[in-house]
Amino acid sequence: MSTPRPMADPTTAGRRPKALLIVVDGTRYDRLTAAGTPAIDSVGEAGVLAPSHITDTALTLPVSGPGHASLHTGVWPDKHLVFENEFAGHDLTRYPPLFTRIGELRPDLVTFSSADWAPINDFLIASATTRLQPEEGDPVRNDAATTRDLVHALKDRELDLAYAYFHQVDATGHAVGSDSDAYGAAIERVDGHIGDILSAVRARPTHAEEDWLVLVATDHGQTGDLHGGDEETTRTAWIAASASWIDPGAARARTWRQVDVVPSILRHFAIPVDPAWGLDGVPIGTPGQDPFDTVAVPDGATSTGQLPAGWSRLERTPDSGDPGYRGWRLIRQQDWAREDGGRGRGSFVRSRDMIAVADSRRWGGTGDFDSTLRSPWTPVTPGARFTVSFLSHYRLWNAIPEFGATVHAEFDDGSTHRLWLRLRPESQLSTPLTLTGHCPDGAGQVRIAWRLVDPGTRGYWAISAPEIAVATA
Repeated sequence: MSTPRPMADPTTAGRRPKALLIVVDGTRYDRLTAAGTPAIDSVGEAGVLAPSHITDTALTLPVSGPGHASLHTGVWPDKHLVFENEFAGHDLTRYPPLFTRIGELRPDLVTFSSADWAPINDFLIASATTRLQPEEGDPVRNDAATTRDLVHALKDRELDLAYAYFHQVDATGHAVGSDSDAYGAAIERVDGHIGDILSAVRARPTHAEEDWLVLVATDHGQTGDLHGGDEETTRTAWIAASASWIDPGAARARTWRQVDVVPSILRHFAIPVDPAWGLDGVPIGTPGQDPFDTVAVPDGATSTGQLPAGWSRLERTPDSGDPGYRGWRLIRQQDWAREDGGRGRGSFVRSRDMIAVADSRRWGGTGDFDSTLRSPWTPVTPGARFTVSFLSHYRLWNAIPEFGATVHAEFDDGSTHRLWLRLRPESQLSTPLTLTGHCPDGAGQVRIAWRLVDPGTRGYWAISAPEIAVATA
């Protein structure tokens, strides 16, 4: 692998970038926010602390392996192929973990890792300058040892990237339940460890010459004393992040994911991301470009029929079901994930913030669901090629011959061109699509139309981040 040239970054000029990644296993967001956690709160106050939902069980079970692999690779389980704790069949060669990338791209960086869960050391931390593995058995003792060792390592002015894994919150939840007082006490003990680590960062003799990125996250939540399934307490993970280049206002306005950890660290060390790596995340604080995000859901509503400027809807769906789901609607992704028991909606993890949804199952009316969402008109050159890209999340229960999800290009000369058709009942979960077409000789404009027809109210289709690009002839 060739080494990309570092990017210039005026925000870190004159200061050496340093990064700290802390993962607190199995920590529920609701219990975190209810506990006394001044150290984690301080990170959020300087940047952002927010829920960071993981995929639901349509893509993978909420166990530690997939969560840690997503945190370390910057891609979701359908890419890194870690679906359980044994890492069987993984594709960490194609999607290498952070410490592997850092070792290849920036071998000059001094790195540190401490984790007492063997799969992390066996599969995700391959090349730390210092790699410690406390003996498994007592998570409380091991968390204290990790803290002690990292505080000691931070006295080395050359340390650049540190990773610390804390185990006792997850272990306590499994032992006595995540609703227990003991679980909350474990969260507060770990926050005390994090406070000691942050104090050690500030006490470094070279701290004034350094630019620190601090990330604290979890791999999953819990439900009762188990990982659970699609419950909110299980799926609601969280991320706290602060850095000189993270604007708190911008960061708090968007949704961030586990896959954003790796791009954030790469950005901090001025390592440009090669598109060939196929990363799913972006640096925390990256402004959104999705036109759907320009629309807000009214207070007290779940969804909205309002569309972005220039967008339109052709509605043939009868007014017989849930009006909040009659035809294409805009909705916050996580609000939609909670509807109708989830049913795979929570696996649209590559989307963020607002999405467009045609959910005939949730509409539940009589007659045929038939709705078309149309983009604004885009100028074209006759004979030129154009592409449309978007994220697609599609699911159908039982085959219905009349069911159809289609994408058409409509031209101002009255002609149309079908770009995509899906009739099969197989799910298409959180899938990036790029479709290509050619403009007729008599056309001067094109718009893209997404149409869902379902007479059985047995499916849904959601899209996000649509983009249309037109080439010259």
